[in-house]
Amino acid sequence: MSMTLPTDPALPLAGCVRDVAGALLVPPAGPERPQPCGVFDGAVPVPESLCFGGDAQHPINSFPSPRPAEQHLAGTHLFGGILSGHFGHMLVEGTGRLWVLHGRTDVAGVLFFARPFDKARQCGKMFAQMAAVLRLPPVTVLEAPVTVDRLILAEQGLGSGALLNGRPETRAFLRDRMAQVLPHWNETVPGYGYVLGMHAFGLEETAIYAGAEATGRRALELNPRDPWAVHAVAHVMEMQGRLRDGIDWLTSRQADWSVDNGLAYHNWWHLGLFHLDLGDAARAVELYDTCIRPGQSSVALEMVDASAMLWRLMLRGVDVGEIPIMSYTDA
Repeated sequence: MSMTLPTDPALPLAGCVRDVAGALLVPPAGPERPQPCGVFDGAVPVPESLCFGGDAQHPINSFPSPRPAEQHLAGTHLFGGILSGHFGHMLVEGTGRLWVLHGRTDVAGVLFFARPFDKARQCGKMFAQMAAVLRLPPVTVLEAPVTVDRLILAEQGLGSGALLNGRPETRAFLRDRMAQVLPHWNETVPGYGYVLGMHAFGLEETAIYAGAEATGRRALELNPRDPWAVHAVAHVMEMQGRLRDGIDWLTSRQADWSVDNGLAYHNWWHLGLFHLDLGDAARAVELYDTCIRPGQSSVALEMVDASAMLWRLMLRGVDVGEIPIMSYTDA
């Protein structure tokens, strides 16, 4: 199975929806990849419970042998997919099935699996906070097999890999999916600033720079701690070669985006790039040591940012000292 939701932003966001009475949900029991987890109708795997991260053809989970349920949940629930403790994956993949909630009042809760190398309770706490802001049904991260009276399975909209592969139609998808929901939001709805921040990044990725900057700045007027809006405006300044503007932008808002924020490492990386592009390699190295890679982290995107900065420094002939390169290659 692969995702079939349209990448053409002019088409409605509607995919396969399936209801399963008495569904069995089996969360991961080990660290294997693809993750051994899924939903079963009796003993039969339900293909709509396959989850996607890197692309639309290769699921990140596979079906294990069914394990007996340890609990039964009454009522109707939505299967949300697999949560990651990384903010970007959580935001994109964790919300990929929520489109089916539109107009429904019969859903008692949203059920997720968690990757076993993430802390399940931490994932649930992060996503539950966002769900509460958006007035979504309660979120539960399953740590043991359960059955439910009725489970709704909706096709996942996007995987984070689709947003990183640079395809123009995917970038348009990122922009226009947000544009389609904007008429249903306004400043009286909690979370509206976040929607504007996500739309700002889609505008930037499709080279609508003036609109992206204006939208990102408006998002921050509503919610100064939105790191995605800060990031979107930083992207605009980078793409327009406004290097000193970019440094001023990130440093003046540093208190908003650098504390208790999963995107902080990436924004530090952007700040380092601005300095490096101005020829200030010493400042870029300082940011690497103190902010981009202050310690050993196994979070993949944090390692990507750190190694990307090292590579740029090395290409410029900068002496990066005794940096443990193997810490990246072993990971």
